[in-house]
Amino acid sequence: MTAARAPAFLFFLSLVGCLTTTPLVLLYRPQGMRVETFRSDPPLTITIYPGNRDHYDGAVIFLHGGGWTMGGSEVPLFQDWAPLLERARLRGVGLEHRVAPAFRGMDLVSDCMDGVRYVEANAERLHFPSDRIGLVGFSSGGHLAVMAALELSRLERGPLRAVVSYYAPLNFELLLLQRNPAMLAYLKGFLPEEYSASPDSLAAAMEELSPIRRLHAGAPPILLVHGLSDELVPPEQSASFTLAANKLRDGMAEFVPVENGRHNFNQSRSQWARQVDEAAVAFLRRHVAQD
Repeated sequence: MTAARAPAFLFFLSLVGCLTTTPLVLLYRPQGMRVETFRSDPPLTITIYPGNRDHYDGAVIFLHGGGWTMGGSEVPLFQDWAPLLERARLRGVGLEHRVAPAFRGMDLVSDCMDGVRYVEANAERLHFPSDRIGLVGFSSGGHLAVMAALELSRLERGPLRAVVSYYAPLNFELLLLQRNPAMLAYLKGFLPEEYSASPDSLAAAMEELSPIRRLHAGAPPILLVHGLSDELVPPEQSASFTLAANKLRDGMAEFVPVENGRHNFNQSRSQWARQVDEAAVAFLRRHVAQD
């Protein structure tokens, strides 16, 4: 691992070493996990992962990826995060949202905002301070995590202290220029259907749903992790967002480029992928659990 400086703290992770960790599971369902409904129409759930503490210093809410099309609140990747969060004294929660193309745009963002408010309202029962919550999202979940954080911090002071975004689409206008067919298909299914009616309506959709266009100086600290060999969401998505964020407030965003990392690289069973997660947990611990 080497260090460098950019407008924000920047460190570079090289994919070296071949030690493996536990096999990846399709669904991580540890004994003692609970699923609760935070909205009834349509039903949306959170998954509360078990912990061994009577008190936690904060909570971390996870949003899975899947091109905005996958439902459920279980996060398979949480199997790798569980021991890290327990050591960091942070409670883990998975969050469900409605899915595209049946639901689009701000429908999904508002679900995430409501889920955060539900976790905040139940903080005492979940044994953590209500004003200490972080968000972690993967791919499309990273987009929703950043959007929810930007909108909640615009509306209210709120409980969100930090966000971690893994290989997320954050600059939709740049996505259109990059012309990846698979990514454009996901984007078409996510944006409101009327966006294609005219150039003006597309511009309005970009203004509302592209995180780089929603940035404001009051946003919480954001860590952006991205593989430099990402074949679906180019790393310029996170890099351009970082530059824009730090123009608004120096140090708002930190960019973590992962050399040779492809999309969904943290599904790897190799030790280097766990080191990336450890760096993310350290960021969360620093901003969520400490003043």
